[in-house]
Amino acid sequence: MPLRPLLTGLLALATASAAPSAVEDPQVVETKKPGTAAPSFELETLDARKVTSAELLGDAKDRTVLVLVFWSRQCPWVERWNPDLEALVQEFAKQPRVRFAVVDSDKNETGNPKAIRDYLSQAKYSFTVYLDRGNAAADAFGATTTPHCFVVGRERKIVYTGRINDRRPLDAVAGPKPAPPPPPPDPLLRKAILAALEGKAPDVPVDAPTGCRIKRQ
Repeated sequence: MPLRPLLTGLLALATASAAPSAVEDPQVVETKKPGTAAPSFELETLDARKVTSAELLGDAKDRTVLVLVFWSRQCPWVERWNPDLEALVQEFAKQPRVRFAVVDSDKNETGNPKAIRDYLSQAKYSFTVYLDRGNAAADAFGATTTPHCFVVGRERKIVYTGRINDRRPLDAVAGPKPAPPPPPPDPLLRKAILAALEGKAPDVPVDAPTGCRIKRQ
């Protein structure tokens, strides 16, 4: 056999052997779909108190809507969307049936709750961040990016998964002329929360998340 085809074949075989399969790759997760039951999970507050999903959801009679936002302190996409998230938290602050859980699953951040606490204090954000050590909750929901949002409706089923809104925060604007102002973003998460409060499905139940890849253990 000629030397070149032989070397090409050996290189292809080595590359295929070295490539991780979907089963072996810890980053490959399946996102829970709307209509499926929300998984049970456990988180930790920044002062090391354990919090269960049952505690966050409350009694079934309360018909609580739980909003989980998988988040990272150091992600530039999260940084851009944080004001929108804060505005939602403030909007629903007086609605007792809506609870927010902002979840940090990043393996490089969960070991330093003080840095997260200092960041929230300096930025004056009021939302509560929980730690997902070992990314168990992220795996249970199939969260892939930061941010990645999930709305759990009053029937304890997921009704929405996707972005906070359809803003594209990292788009670069270039050109000789100033770009026209973009249209107002579609408030996807807000509309999903309002629909869940009424026991309805949102118009857009699935939206592709955009952001930084969650750094898993």
